[in-house]
Amino acid sequence: MSEINRRELLIGATGLTLSLALGGCEGCAKKIANRPLRRNVANLAANDPILEAYRDGIAAMQALGGGDPRNWTRQASIHQDHCPHGNWFFLPWHRAYLLSFERIIRKLSGMADFAMPYWDWRCQRSVPGTFWGTGTILSPQFSNPAYPFDRVIGPTGVADISVVGPSRLATLLNETDFEMFASGAATALRGGGGFKGPLESGPHDYIHASFVRGTMKTFMSPLDPISLSHVAMPLGATAGDLWAWLPQVRVENRHKFGGSTLLVQAGILRPSFGDLRLADQGVNGLGGTAVDGTFSGFGERGRQPFYEARVALSHPLAGRNATVGVSGHYGREQVGTDKGIDSSAVAVDVTLPIVKYLIFRGEGFTGTNLVPFGGGVLQGVGFIPAAGATPAQFRKISAVGGWAELISPVTAKDILYAGAGTDDPRDRTLMPNSTRSKNTFVWASYFRKLAPDVTAAFEWSFWDFRTRTFNGANLGPRAPSGRGNVYNIAIAYQF
Repeated sequence: MSEINRRELLIGATGLTLSLALGGCEGCAKKIANRPLRRNVANLAANDPILEAYRDGIAAMQALGGGDPRNWTRQASIHQDHCPHGNWFFLPWHRAYLLSFERIIRKLSGMADFAMPYWDWRCQRSVPGTFWGTGTILSPQFSNPAYPFDRVIGPTGVADISVVGPSRLATLLNETDFEMFASGAATALRGGGGFKGPLESGPHDYIHASFVRGTMKTFMSPLDPISLSHVAMPLGATAGDLWAWLPQVRVENRHKFGGSTLLVQAGILRPSFGDLRLADQGVNGLGGTAVDGTFSGFGERGRQPFYEARVALSHPLAGRNATVGVSGHYGREQVGTDKGIDSSAVAVDVTLPIVKYLIFRGEGFTGTNLVPFGGGVLQGVGFIPAAGATPAQFRKISAVGGWAELISPVTAKDILYAGAGTDDPRDRTLMPNSTRSKNTFVWASYFRKLAPDVTAAFEWSFWDFRTRTFNGANLGPRAPSGRGNVYNIAIAYQF
């Protein structure tokens, strides 16, 4: 073999360069001109082919086994375990991650030119309607229960215009110093130095960690039993599921270490008090001062807001995420002109993938005066009216309870559910006007996806409601129970 000299090498390189200029770059230009275009989600109808492919692709990812790297949780773990923040790798790494995700959706959905729709914060400061409502895998209200998720904001939450508005983003995009725009220089994806630039520390961090104003769920109940036949109120309300959507402001932060994520949340919520049985007693029965006779609103009976917090630890398990959370609640109800009654609770929530086809979810609580959340079987305060010289008596009703659910995603179209829940007010805290002592139920259901936009469900539940009798002011024997079977057939259509 003859030796290649420098002249021959230069001639060969020149020929290669001309070839790329005349042919290779023409091909690149063609690909660029025909590349998939990312569109504003606000301009897409619910049945737009882009959103249909998005839903189909996510459903296919969630149906893959944990051994497939395209599995939904495996993809989420890539971001959780490897994404860089606080340095100049922040933007290019996430661009490559997003491109890879798009390619997976294209492959699994069959839409060769799929491109991720985008949310333009400047023009639409609430989470787009596409990501709310029943019947869509994009919504926490009807997601794949094998991959349950929730949002800490509600449909009414509005982002701060000073952080994501047009003028602020225009200022950020006009920055000519790359490090100031895209975060500081670093020698490694993580732990290699750097700093957060205003784009990352501003709009990005705000949307991810601080955009949490609006009507949202209580911290104590981030989960709900899955049901198609219960919409306005969740299955399990008054029987172990402490649920409420309340106007609130909250802050949260996520700390990643190893493969785990620690979520810390705290918030101030609008109080919502008012045990209806107190109003039933009538103003005269309470000496004319114990309740708001003109009903200015149950929230007015709280002289301070609710305070709540939650800490949750998540870790990948069986191809999904396992999560354990602990939360707390405190509030104070004003009854009359000089009577204050505390409301407090500690709660636990768990999501545990046991194996590929079996997931456990549930919540448990213990607390007092939980009527704002349906706790104590809708009893918050025990009450005996004043009688002569004897003043009115009040007593906080304590309760323990919770619910648990097993989910079996048999196929991508067939899912089985079974569970039970109970709300058990402590009998020692009951009074003659507060006699509900327990509410328990069990249920089972079957979901069948009939079409991409249509899901049918059959649901059975059995309920056991118990009360106690009183002999004067003393607790008496158990009263007859109310029991019954309930059967529901439901169909959800995405629109």
